[in-house]
Formats: sequence, C-alpha cells, structure tokens
Amino acid sequence: PASGNSEPACAASQYRAAARVLDCSAGTHTFAMSLTGGETSTIASFPAGASGIRLEIYFADMDLRLVNDQTMDCVVGRGCLHQTACSNSADRCIQYEGLQIYFNGVGGSSHLIEVSGDLPGPFSLVAAARASGTA
Repeated sequence: PASGNSEPACAASQYRAAARVLDCSAGTHTFAMSLTGGETSTIASFPAGASGIRLEIYFADMDLRLVNDQTMDCVVGRGCLHQTACSNSADRCIQYEGLQIYFNGVGGSSHLIEVSGDLPGPFSLVAAARASGTA
C-alpha cells in the first residue's frame, strides 16, 4: 500500500520491488532510511536510456554507490572502480561506457553523484552503511 502521495499503490497482482518507488518526474524526493553496519539498500533503479540523473544523500556513516546492474560493476563510490572526487561540480571527471559522471568523493557528510548521458543499461544507486545510522 501507498504511504504518501509520491508512492503509488500496487495493483492486487503486483508487488513492490523496492522499499521506495520514485516516479519519473523531475523533482526532489526525500525519505529517511536506517541501515546497520555493512548493510546495503538500493535507493533508486534506472532503466537503460534514463538521463539527467542527480542524487545527493545526507547520512551518518553511509556511502553512495552507482552500480551497473548488467555487469555488477560498482562504478562510483567507496571500494568502486572510481572513488576519487572530481575537482568541482562542473567537472565530469569520470568516464564510463559513454557516460560523464561527477562525484564529490567518499569523505564528508554527504555524497553527490550526477550522470550526464543516456544510461547504456540498467543502473542502481545503492546506500551502504559503514556503521549503524540514518540517511
């Protein structure tokens, strides 16, 4: 069942594949989540062809990762192929399968990932807890 205007109810023969379901309209979506140390949770999934992706997470001891769902490559984030911050928000210093990606790094109290280009396949944004906390 829906718990707010941004989460449509599922039909009787359907189920939710994720705890949070975001609609396809541009805008800001805010929710809180709690994870224990070492636990991960998919925040958002994007189909092939999606573009204009921007996600910022404010957290207590959590990391944000961009994952290619076809290859299972952890593209951006702590322990991923790319974990070094770009120099500034205009710098898309990470190139991956035709995408230009900005990442503000693995330190600090927030992470920002922006992706320019059309996704070549399905991708997910995953929160990973370093310790118990709320994002």
